[in-house]
Amino acid sequence: MRRTKLERAEVLEVKIKEMENEKKLLLQGHKEDERKNRTRRLCKHAGVLESVVPETMSMNDEQLKWLFEQTLTTDFAKIRIGWARNRKPSQSVQNQTPVTAQETQHHEKSSIPNASTANQTNKNDSTASGSTAVADIA
Repeated sequence: MRRTKLERAEVLEVKIKEMENEKKLLLQGHKEDERKNRTRRLCKHAGVLESVVPETMSMNDEQLKWLFEQTLTTDFAKIRIGWARNRKPSQSVQNQTPVTAQETQHHEKSSIPNASTANQTNKNDSTASGSTAVADIA
């Protein structure tokens, strides 16, 4: 027996509702997975922080926030954060240069390609580290 167009439309409406419910469940599952991943990441980061700076374990939220604001918002820290983002997991911390604020200033100056900066870089190189400047090579 053939279905009428009206009956076929009703069947399609039921399938549409089923698919919308399936979509809703999939989106809920995705959001739940994202929350779990975020929680896992936050726990790992907190564990790393506590292993590197054990004194933070006894700090309350305000103290920890203050510490982060004072240490991680400086220009030097922002540069180091950028390096950390670009660092390959296999690289050791010892290979990360420059290490001091003076060397960071030198690194910033040597990465800007203009003549006046190159001259300043040459002066910094001879006094700070004794290495050959990028401008000397060019």
